[in-house]
Amino acid sequence: MTGGMCEPATAQAMAHILRDGDYALDVGANIGFFSVLMSRLVGNTGRVYAFEPGVNNVSRLRANLACSVCDNVRVLEQPLWRKAEQVRLHLCLAGGRNSLASDAESRSSMCLPALTLGIFLKDMRFSRLIKLDVEGAEQAILEGGVGAVDPERVPFILCELHEAALQKFGHSQKSLRQAAAAMSYQTFAIAEDGSRPLLCPDSQVLRPR
Repeated sequence: MTGGMCEPATAQAMAHILRDGDYALDVGANIGFFSVLMSRLVGNTGRVYAFEPGVNNVSRLRANLACSVCDNVRVLEQPLWRKAEQVRLHLCLAGGRNSLASDAESRSSMCLPALTLGIFLKDMRFSRLIKLDVEGAEQAILEGGVGAVDPERVPFILCELHEAALQKFGHSQKSLRQAAAAMSYQTFAIAEDGSRPLLCPDSQVLRPR
């Protein structure tokens, strides 16, 4: 948190991207900071789909949405994945560390049926933004959207880049960006001061803080 704001660069980007009436996905909604923000940005005629499968997060997510009167947010307690199959979600004391990969901080786990972006978006004409923050499963989720996710139907994807988490799935910054490029997306770096995002050439390695 910086200056009282959670992930200000992400929040600033959302404020620039989302407009009244837009549809958006908050994948890895946690306790709902960005779901509430997105709800406000898309207004009463828009819709936000908040994906949060962690039982240690979802009650607080729903409570925060209720307190903030976010009637335009639908909570989905299923994980997204590359295939529609049973997956194991590993739960941590800190709910933000929940992951589909096991971790030294994992305290328990549960089996859940996963959706894919392709299945979820097949009947949706347009979603302006997908936010992905899923502790390393970002590439797998993108792969589940091949054929349904492209810049015309989903112009913007805000994606966490967490090298150590990606490695647990056999992925890397390079493979994640290649997967996005194969779907016709370019990589931009966003800044906390709200300045214009910078296009990152394929040869440039991003160094997250």
